[in-house]
Amino acid sequence: MDLLLEDTWITAIVGGVLVTLLTVLWVFIRVRRARESARPRGIGAALAYCLDGDLSEARTILEGRIRLREGELIDSIIGLVAVLRAQGELQRARGILNRLVEPGQQAWVDALRIRLELDAGQTQVAADYVMECPRVPLGLGVAALARDGRWGEALRVYRHRTSRKTRSSRLEAELVAGAAAQAFSQGQEKAGRKALKRSLSLNEDALLPLVVGARFHPKESDRAELRERLRARWPWTMNDLGETISVGATSDVLQAARAEYDVGKTEKALATLRDRLDVHPMDWRVRQQYTDWVLEHGDSGAWRGELAELTTLLEKVLGAAVQGFCSHCGLAVAEPVIICPRCDSIGTVGWEPRNSELQPRYLDDPVGARMNTLFED
Repeated sequence: MDLLLEDTWITAIVGGVLVTLLTVLWVFIRVRRARESARPRGIGAALAYCLDGDLSEARTILEGRIRLREGELIDSIIGLVAVLRAQGELQRARGILNRLVEPGQQAWVDALRIRLELDAGQTQVAADYVMECPRVPLGLGVAALARDGRWGEALRVYRHRTSRKTRSSRLEAELVAGAAAQAFSQGQEKAGRKALKRSLSLNEDALLPLVVGARFHPKESDRAELRERLRARWPWTMNDLGETISVGATSDVLQAARAEYDVGKTEKALATLRDRLDVHPMDWRVRQQYTDWVLEHGDSGAWRGELAELTTLLEKVLGAAVQGFCSHCGLAVAEPVIICPRCDSIGTVGWEPRNSELQPRYLDDPVGARMNTLFED
């Protein structure tokens, strides 16, 4: 009897062990399969969703990681701030960043904070941050001050943080020209002329000295010369009031073509205009004249071809009204700007892009970057 009971106990124990092992094996297999079938939820997955344009899924991943305190919390928080910025929820992004660290403690946090304020159009707040945080990246700091109209402060900060050997004469010329425009707008003619003369002598490749000189230079002959130089580099024209007209650059091509047309050389005149349009198809003044002459003198095939080309151009314009490009980062802009809202470069927006395939970074709000801000009181 005892032997029977002993065998029963052994059998029960062995059976229990086997059941336990089988249960553990079953759970292990289920967990492994679940892990294999689960979608990645890490920082890399969030980045992948961002690159695919699925910001909502990236935001869900990052918010989940923050809630569960998974991995490096700071990485998830900064990622979430970037996604919120891209989605336009600037107020929430600014709130998260302001709770993260006090201004002036970490330069990269201050840089992101300044960009958020610029995105929100708060140029004064962004400029104040620059003055409070001396370790902000120099390019961003100078651009933020300039966008708030503090050209003099931007120039002082740039000179203070660079040596004569490392200083860019082009950028210094841009900043001096901005200060000159500010002085002219405030009625300080003497200071404005002095700064303008200095900016024109610093670097001949700088753009803002041309813009300011074309508007404020005391000599009409010099203003005309500066307008000609500006016309070759800038996609916009400027009238005597300093306002901009986004109709494409005027050119000497029209004058040359009309001279040929007036003496009966119609085909040569059309060829002259055609050569210009092949290089700058958005030069609408040239295109208007070309279209008029084609309709008047060309055969049916010529004006049908022009109509088809004009239709294609209009579709591009209506889809994305682009006039100029930043030569530094390739950002396409539809209005006259003096400061690129993506890469913070000053005086780099002109005719030709470095890479026309580049797309705008997050919110490229041109508040404070427009050319007309130079001439505001």
